[in-house]
Amino acid sequence: MKLWKDHIITIKQKVKKILGILYRLHNLPCDILRLLYQSLLQPYFTYCNIVWSIDYNTALNDLYLCQKRAIRLITHSRPNTHTKPLFNKTRVLTLYDINNIQVASFMYRITHHQMPHNLSEMFAPNSTVHDHYTRQSSNLHIFPHRLNIRRFTVNIYGPKLWNSLSSYIKEAPNIIAFKKRYKNALYAHSPTVN
Repeated sequence: MKLWKDHIITIKQKVKKILGILYRLHNLPCDILRLLYQSLLQPYFTYCNIVWSIDYNTALNDLYLCQKRAIRLITHSRPNTHTKPLFNKTRVLTLYDINNIQVASFMYRITHHQMPHNLSEMFAPNSTVHDHYTRQSSNLHIFPHRLNIRRFTVNIYGPKLWNSLSSYIKEAPNIIAFKKRYKNALYAHSPTVN
């Protein structure tokens, strides 16, 4: 986990430099600033997010605060403006939503047999773990984990997230439709915090 904390600190330092650039350009129209956000900042939030962003929220909080500062800059909002409506208005996903999309997309590929066999073996439906039928038989099994550190791995967090999705999202015909449905659900429910 220390390795990822160092990585997150490095990303935060790079993001802060770009925030300085956005601050100097704050007079530009919102749509131009949003394009700059997408091209300069978003890659830092998305690249390999599935690996480093399943972590303790305390490690990610500083980076999330930087993202909130960026969203206020690109919408010409005051420094204390509530960011939840701003993320919705600009259709920008939060750091946590980006992670959920990436983990859920990974799980979609697992459940639709689009991943290598050795990765697919890490996951199993409840029906293969026990014989009796329950309402959760078709859900993915969440293997027991004693250590908190295991909770932040994709083979524990992935099935939890997958099981929480609606059938409409899970039964998307392809990965593109899946991502679109899931993003729309995230925008609709907007699980971000101030």
